[in-house]
Amino acid sequence: MAESTFKGMSPAAVKNSGQSLTDAAQSIGQALESAIDAMEAIEWIGEDREHFITTYCVPLSEELTLVEELRTLGQHLVTEADQQLTASAA
Repeated sequence: MAESTFKGMSPAAVKNSGQSLTDAAQSIGQALESAIDAMEAIEWIGEDREHFITTYCVPLSEELTLVEELRTLGQHLVTEADQQLTASAA
């Protein structure tokens, strides 16, 4: 007798994972923005400050793009799960 293997999506699990990714992205984004704000608020003038901003703030700002991609992935998973539930209910 052939083994039966489940193929498909568990909408609840996918939706849960998607929401977890979205929540994580939000938390990471808020932490990065707080860190950037704190570093940019340091009051000093000169080349050292510019070097500091270039070395630390700019790379953190670039990480926000990855955070947005993570948020988008999470939202996509939630949408896919909702579509699967709708299709299964039809």
